[in-house]
Amino acid sequence: MEDARRAPVRLSIYERVVRLLSRPRGALGIAALAFVMSLPALAGGLTADDFDLGFAVKRDPLSAYAFQSRDPDERKSQILALRDVGVLPWWVDPELHQAFMRPLSSLSLALDFRLWPDAPCWMHLENSLLFAALVLLAAGLYRDFGLPSRARGLATFFFAMQAGQSMTVGWISGRNTLLAALFGFLSVRGFIAAQSGKRAQLFGAIAAFAAALLSAEGGAATLAYVFAYALCFGRAPVQASDAKRLVTPEPSLARRLAGLSGFALIVLGWLTAYKLGGYGVKGSGFYVDPAHDPLRFALDLLVAIPIYLASQLTAPFAGATGGHPLAPAILAAISLAILFTSRRLWLPWLRLDSRARALGVGALLAILPLGSSLPQDRLVSFIALGMCGLIALIVEERLGPEAGQLPQRGARMLWRLHALWAPLLFVPLLFGSSSMIAGGGAELLDRVLGDDQRPVLLVNAPSALPAQFFAHKRDWFGQAHPSIVVLYAGSSELELTRRDDRALELLVPRGYFFGRFERIERTPSSHPLQLGETIELQYMRVQVVDVKDGVPTRVRFELGQPLSALRVYAWQGRKVELLKLPARGESVHIAPASVL
Repeated sequence: MEDARRAPVRLSIYERVVRLLSRPRGALGIAALAFVMSLPALAGGLTADDFDLGFAVKRDPLSAYAFQSRDPDERKSQILALRDVGVLPWWVDPELHQAFMRPLSSLSLALDFRLWPDAPCWMHLENSLLFAALVLLAAGLYRDFGLPSRARGLATFFFAMQAGQSMTVGWISGRNTLLAALFGFLSVRGFIAAQSGKRAQLFGAIAAFAAALLSAEGGAATLAYVFAYALCFGRAPVQASDAKRLVTPEPSLARRLAGLSGFALIVLGWLTAYKLGGYGVKGSGFYVDPAHDPLRFALDLLVAIPIYLASQLTAPFAGATGGHPLAPAILAAISLAILFTSRRLWLPWLRLDSRARALGVGALLAILPLGSSLPQDRLVSFIALGMCGLIALIVEERLGPEAGQLPQRGARMLWRLHALWAPLLFVPLLFGSSSMIAGGGAELLDRVLGDDQRPVLLVNAPSALPAQFFAHKRDWFGQAHPSIVVLYAGSSELELTRRDDRALELLVPRGYFFGRFERIERTPSSHPLQLGETIELQYMRVQVVDVKDGVPTRVRFELGQPLSALRVYAWQGRKVELLKLPARGESVHIAPASVL
């Protein structure tokens, strides 16, 4: 009997991991792990928008993310010139405007491209260091929000291994998202310190908030946690041992929110500068300007909220919304079902615990700035902060030493998803942005087209971006490249008819602009193409032969040179191949294109 008492207790894997994560220097270890796991991105090089940003910061170090000129006349002239030579697709809206005010992120990239333009590995390393710092700040915030040491270690680990974030870490152009989160987390920490009596910290918090906004528009999500903290606490929670429940402090709601006036002034100044500086989005069907189309913004947000929350509970699937026009609605319905069936796990915490309530409200409100585009997993740092904290509280309550007879099934599923499966996805998704935004398509074109400089007629592509990124990549490295004219971009099957030696006709059963990603360059609802409309370009004349609800379904292309002088390629499935053109008057079927 005595020997049995002395036998060591066999700890579960969960208990061993939690004890390791909750050590005094556990946060440093987790940040170091996140840094090491992000290092494979150093081999990623430049991709997609990276080349555009590299050229942009050479022109203006503070305007890397202004993709079109902020001067209306100059912008229209540039768009028409680029459309004329095929750099922009023939269907681009001449009024297209996509310019984002991100001077701090731009300056960061300008310094990178000045110091090591031929060594992007150092730029990736900078992203890795920023992410490690972000993990440390998240650990500090979990302490500020009153999480016990065990739950705090879990939450920090879940946040560090949140696979969606790795897309941003592995993409140099994602620097804006990292910096916005970094300054935003600093701001929230400063605000909380000010609420506990260190009033001087409030000025630093407001300054960090301004820096977050000047890094990316998503920095506005800082207000989600500042507001949530003021609403649920008002001052720092009492750090009394590892109590499972903390009582909300007493100050009135008006007093709790009084400290937000400085943040409101920063927002007002930022919006004014945005407007007067000529920044904004117009003419793109991918982005929504809430000031110009509040109804569409509200509807998109209603779809995005359950998708973001459910993907945080389970695995990154928010990016799948761009695959089909019905995908957002379908995924929103699935997400609502996930949230409803798991309500017994998270709903009691929101009702009874001020810590969980503050984190949950913060995560929910952090979605608001993301409603201007389709849900994207790489933008979730602010949402992940709250959701990972909430998930850690749930898991520790059900699986920790004080769990008692509480049901464990749902908590074990959350534990496996975030502690076991998420780390397995982290490294592969470091390179996820390359394919998700068609950068991978540019690499495919680079391999297929080779060094032949004959003009290329690309019948179809998943989007217009691969051809643009291909040209920008060749320009960046000083390599010659053929001109590429894209006839159609999207996910529809096609029927191509050869009218004569200089004319092709394209039947698109789904029509142009079918999916959200296909509307990056034009919004058909507000700027439709008309039946019979003709567009004269340097290489061809385009005529809209048939339309349905302002969307072209049949288009005729009269080329400036014989088809025999061109290389004609088609993107069928995941392959780009030379297309054997049909005889005059005959047609050929082309399968839908995919970049994945």
